[in-house]
Amino acid sequence: FLKIQRTDNANVPGVSFVGQAGTAGANILFDGTSGSANELIFQTFTVAGGIAEAFRVTGTGAKVSGILTIPDGSVTDNYAGFGDADDLKIFHNGSHSIIRETGTGSLYLQSDNNVIIGKDSSSETMIKGVADGAVELYHDNVKKFETTASGVSVVGSVTSTGATDLT
Repeated sequence: FLKIQRTDNANVPGVSFVGQAGTAGANILFDGTSGSANELIFQTFTVAGGIAEAFRVTGTGAKVSGILTIPDGSVTDNYAGFGDADDLKIFHNGSHSIIRETGTGSLYLQSDNNVIIGKDSSSETMIKGVADGAVELYHDNVKKFETTASGVSVVGSVTSTGATDLT
C-alpha cells in the first residue's frame, strides 16, 4: 500500500500526473479528515479549462462534472443500469435509444408539472399530459384529441373501422 497522510486541514493530499515538460496532466486527491465525509476527487487537464474536476466519489455516491459517455450497447453490455438487478436499463444500440424496464413493476414517467413527448428540437409536441388536467394527442404538432372533465374532445373527423355501436 502507498500511504499518503494529510497533516493539516489546509492541504488536500493526492497524486499529480505531469506531462513531458512538467505541465499539469491529472490529479487524484483525497479530501477529508477522520470523522468527516471523505471524498476522492479526480481532476483532468483540458487546454481550454486547465485542471478541473471530472469525477468525485463521496460517501453517498458519485458526481460526474461534464459529460458521461457510454458507447453503443445492448441489454447485456454498455448500458446505464438502475436497481439491484439492473431492472431499468438505458442505452443506445447504434440505431435507437432505448429505456427498458425489466423488473416486476411498471415504468413511470412522473412530473409535478406537464409531461410532454415531442421532437428533440422542442418544435413539435406529440403527446402532452397536463398536470391535474387533460391528456392531449397531436398530429404534426396540431392537437387532434383531448380528454376533458366530461369526456373527450376531437378536432377533425372520427373514423372507425368495424364499429357497430357508438352509443
